[in-house]
Amino acid sequence: MRVKILTLGVLCFLSFFGTSQNNVFEGEPVEIREPDLDQSFKEYSVYQLNTEKIADYVNRSPSSAIRLVLGEEYDWDLNLVYHDIRGSNFREVAITEQGNVVQPARRGITYRGTLNQRGGGEVRMSISESFFMGMITVKDEHVYIESLSRMMKGAPSNYFIVYKASDFILDGPVDCGSNKVRQNAPSEESIPHTMGPTRNHECLEVEIALAADQGMWNRYGNITTIGDQLVAVTNVCEALYGVFNLQYIVVDLFVAIADPVWTNSLEAFDILDDFRVWAPVNFNQHDIGQIWVTRNIQGCGGSGPGLIGCADIIGGVCGDMRYNVNEDFSNSIAFLGLLSAHENGHLWDGVHSQADSISPAVKTIMWPSLSSSNTGWSSGGINASDNNTLRINDHIHSRDCLSDCGTLCGLEITSITPSAEGCPGAGDGVVTVVASSVPPETITYVLTGPSPSTAEVSNTTGLFTGLADGMYTVDVSTFLGSCTDAGVVTVDGGTDGTIPVITNCPGDITQGNDNAVCGAVVNFNNILATDNCDDSPTVEYMLSGVV
Repeated sequence: MRVKILTLGVLCFLSFFGTSQNNVFEGEPVEIREPDLDQSFKEYSVYQLNTEKIADYVNRSPSSAIRLVLGEEYDWDLNLVYHDIRGSNFREVAITEQGNVVQPARRGITYRGTLNQRGGGEVRMSISESFFMGMITVKDEHVYIESLSRMMKGAPSNYFIVYKASDFILDGPVDCGSNKVRQNAPSEESIPHTMGPTRNHECLEVEIALAADQGMWNRYGNITTIGDQLVAVTNVCEALYGVFNLQYIVVDLFVAIADPVWTNSLEAFDILDDFRVWAPVNFNQHDIGQIWVTRNIQGCGGSGPGLIGCADIIGGVCGDMRYNVNEDFSNSIAFLGLLSAHENGHLWDGVHSQADSISPAVKTIMWPSLSSSNTGWSSGGINASDNNTLRINDHIHSRDCLSDCGTLCGLEITSITPSAEGCPGAGDGVVTVVASSVPPETITYVLTGPSPSTAEVSNTTGLFTGLADGMYTVDVSTFLGSCTDAGVVTVDGGTDGTIPVITNCPGDITQGNDNAVCGAVVNFNNILATDNCDDSPTVEYMLSGVV
């Protein structure tokens, strides 16, 4: 008996240990020192990491807890939630000589979450079998992990570079010229402001449409690669707008693979003039439009070197001039996300900020020259007009074109109904989930429970049977996870209030003594019983009588 108990204990321990390690992903340090990397980073680390396993793990459920261990330097406990920033009507389109070709739908790659440790903050990740990028906030500093192959030609696909934002070194000044806006342009588009300047909001969705010119196609040669990059850039950009409670929804992503669709001019305003005519005709409804190019753009009202971005106007979200152009100037997704946030900031009525009056040494997102420390928003500089936090909030409040968060994804759990176990430990509980989607789409239901047998079950019916008692998480998503909703439900344990019944209790037995024996052998059939919660109840009995 001791051996059996010991064996069972060992088996249970091994099963628990194996399960707990499934979400731990380790990266092995790689000793790499390259002149190009040394010129781009003050400090950096390189790790060999199997990101395909991470992608497989997080794709199983809308929410995941993973532990990412990179050598002895980083040990991160991450809570991730699938956060597809693409809209329900998102299109990925190739612009060919034969016309626009919509690409097959594919699963989104973007996640958001938190770092569960002291000083931990927001996490943004973009994950697929072929793409992996992350931004982890540690003690108010952003730490990035990206594919080394983006920065070092010929690097293995499973090598990843990790660096702090403050350790990134730019090769000379890179600037935005958008404070030198068109002299004849109004400061803001003339659009209805029915909400007024004091509109309050908890969370608003911004529909953004993205385009990549033929130079991007020539550089990367793959629509999926370009699409993943621009969506990952927007995921980083969205994180920088958390203070304003804005969520960016990508409604379209067009890639020109044929002859130039837009002008070949290097002048930023020429590009925007051309793009502004094309975009409303080809894009879905959008509040902001953004075009990415590889050429060395110039102009934007100035003539200085290093221009990498230009906005059509200061303060034009939802208006006719709601566009900006961005140069694919860096191998770092992190810096491209910062550039996107900066140029979008101009459309939100942000201007180039000077030194912050509270923290003069801090350079903000709207600083004229891009810098690795540009991660916040000015709350008041040398001039009152530099208060971009106030300016952007005022512009948000004046827009009546923005939707409350969640309204662009018409998916909602309408009911979660549990049924308790029939008997204690029966494992026959039931959960019925009903959800609706507008427009109607196929809905995937995922139930995550307390025991290995029900750790994760998914279907398209919402009916889950054979459940043990305990608390369960319900996650629902539409096709490819473009919209999600979640809930919690408890399956109660069974109760047994029915008294067992003995089916063949024998009556009194009279038996004479056996011959020449002071006593007798008394025989009777096995005593049987029925019980609603036990197929084979044990019957205990005691003999009594008079001799």
